[in-house]
Amino acid sequence: MNSETNRQQLELEAAALIELEARKKTFPLFFYKPAPKVAPFHVSRANLRILAGGNRSGKTWYAVAEAFLYALGRTTYAETPNPPVIIWYIMPSLPMFRRTILPIVRKLAPRAEIKLTRNGDIITKKDNIITFKNGSEIHFLSADMGQKRLQGASVDVVFMDETPDEEVYKEAIARVRDRRGRLILVFAPIDATTYWVKASLCLPWNSGER
Repeated sequence: MNSETNRQQLELEAAALIELEARKKTFPLFFYKPAPKVAPFHVSRANLRILAGGNRSGKTWYAVAEAFLYALGRTTYAETPNPPVIIWYIMPSLPMFRRTILPIVRKLAPRAEIKLTRNGDIITKKDNIITFKNGSEIHFLSADMGQKRLQGASVDVVFMDETPDEEVYKEAIARVRDRRGRLILVFAPIDATTYWVKASLCLPWNSGER
């Protein structure tokens, strides 16, 4: 192989790397790889799914990625409803959202598929909503907003990140019922010892009743 051929090959490889990096920035979701223990949760289409994991277990990455896949109607791991869909992502508080969840959202967000705000952001500052070009929406809500804030809507899938409040959990069940949607809970193992979680979710799950 002569020097000219070597140069052309290097140029092609460099161009390919530049294109790959550009795609990672535009479609980072498509380069997401779930942790081995988390991957089966992407495949499951159970109406109620519980993922308990410690810090750095990948549970929030899973939840955010799954929310985006739902919004886009991507069947990367399993069938998803045809968009547009309405998705709720509920966490204990907005400070927690900004501190731990929003950075992951920004890293995985498929910007090319999102209607950007007037400021060029992916999410509205007032309502914390991401709107997609296909009409899907992801609403980031805090449990401390109260039960009334969560009433009245019909939703395709609800994610609850970290310790779920029982009343909010019951309201989430009501929101997905009309559309035969899904409820996905991700929290730390210690949260599974919370009385109502243990009595209403963990024990029935382990016994095969759910």
